[in-house]
Amino acid sequence: MPRTKVSRVKVPVSDKPGRILIIDDQEENVKLLERILGNAGYEDVASTTNSVDAHRLLTQFKPDLRFWKKSSSTPAEQSMFPCS
Repeated sequence: MPRTKVSRVKVPVSDKPGRILIIDDQEENVKLLERILGNAGYEDVASTTNSVDAHRLLTQFKPDLRFWKKSSSTPAEQSMFPCS
C-alpha cells in the first residue's frame, strides 16, 4: 500500500519573514491560515475573501508568497493571478 512520509526540516528563519497573501472565498480557511502563520511567527500577512480586493492587495502589498484557492475563482479572475 502506498504511503506518504512527511518530515519536518528546521530551516533558519531570516530576520525578516516574507510577506504572505491569503485569498480564499471561505472565511474559515482564511482564519485558519492566519492563525497557523501567526503561531509560526509570520506577522506580515494580508488576507481577503473578495477577488476585487485580492487584485488590489496583489499589486499594492506585493507578497512573496500567496495562498490562493484557484478552484473558487472565475476564468477572468484566474487570468489576473497567474501562477508564479
